[in-house]
Formats: sequence, structure tokens, C-alpha cells
Amino acid sequence: MKFAPGAFLDPYAYIGTYETEKEIRLLESYMMGAPGSEYNKLRRDIRSTVIATWKVEELWLRDKINLTQYLVWRYIGTANGVFRKTPGTVEPKTPGTVEPKTYDPRERPW
Repeated sequence: MKFAPGAFLDPYAYIGTYETEKEIRLLESYMMGAPGSEYNKLRRDIRSTVIATWKVEELWLRDKINLTQYLVWRYIGTANGVFRKTPGTVEPKTPGTVEPKTYDPRERPW
């Protein structure tokens, strides 16, 4: 799962900082609804979209049947900037390339 910069309250702060393991763990705890977890950097509607799209991911990961066994990647991009892809990948930070954090599925001509 990935978030477009617009999913954050301050998109420029998100783009301008590197994600740390601690930051990712805080975000995971918030998304999973762990008691006492807070993450005040995302827009209010993002968590509910993540929860709603979990069902899509469950469908993707079921035993492959019929023609779905031939699908390599599956994507979903939402209107508020949540992006899911399976199989997941780690986006490299290669010098001279666009920082993966700037990707916004809403700008893609789906």
C-alpha cells in the first residue's frame, strides 16, 4: 500500500522527508487500530479507505482460479490517494529518478 502526497495533511513535508522504520510502525499501528495509536499526518478519510480496500486485497490473494492465475499485477487507486498493488514491491531510491513518494494514482489515466 502507498499513499499519494495528497493523502497527507502536509504533502510537501511528506515528500521532503525520508520514511523511517519507526514512522512506518506508527502508521501500521494506526491503520490496524491498535489501542492508543495515533497518526496525525494523514487526512481524516484515509484510514477508512484503507480499511475498505482490505477486502479487495483479500480477493487478490485468494487461491488463483480460472483466468486470474495469469494476472501478474493488480492495482487499485482511490480518489483520495490510497494506492494498493499486489504483489508489493520496495521502490528503490535511485539518484536522478523521481522519488516514489511523489507518485499519485489520481494522475494516472485509468
